[in-house]
Amino acid sequence: MNSKEEAVAYLQKVLAQERATIHKIQEVISVVKDPQIKSPLEDVFRDEVRHGSFAVLIYSLLQGVAQEEVKAYVFFRQLLDSLLPRPGREKRRYLREPVLGVVRMRSRESALRYEAKCMDFSLSGIGFESDRNVPVNDIYDCEIELYGRPVSLERSGKVIWTKEVLPGTFFGGVQFEGV
Repeated sequence: MNSKEEAVAYLQKVLAQERATIHKIQEVISVVKDPQIKSPLEDVFRDEVRHGSFAVLIYSLLQGVAQEEVKAYVFFRQLLDSLLPRPGREKRRYLREPVLGVVRMRSRESALRYEAKCMDFSLSGIGFESDRNVPVNDIYDCEIELYGRPVSLERSGKVIWTKEVLPGTFFGGVQFEGV
């Protein structure tokens, strides 16, 4: 790497790979029953989360830690903290459960379909990651399959925010109807 741009491009690839690895390990952990296999996988999972947080920090520093990058880092850091919780940190109305899975969304207005990765879940909504920018303020019928849970959930809600945190990577939030 000879330039800042090359370093940024490299870290973007690293971050994408870290997130994909975290999701895949969580998916495997959810089906493994043998504790002698599951325990080392959980250790690998925690290591990958730490690696991802370091890559986010380095990426932010290379970007000059502008206000928007700081907000993106804070959000991702909160995600990582939710995966490795510390007592007393949750300040939301409903406890957010750090679970991973798949979310299939269908817009009621346009009938467009999106598939995203679930990052967290609460009684009031979900946080998701997508490779597409999901339109804000549309109402979506969501099918949520959480890793390690035998039944998928059906919920409807409004996408209340999205943010491109890296080129081609969007984080967002769905607030469930009636909450």
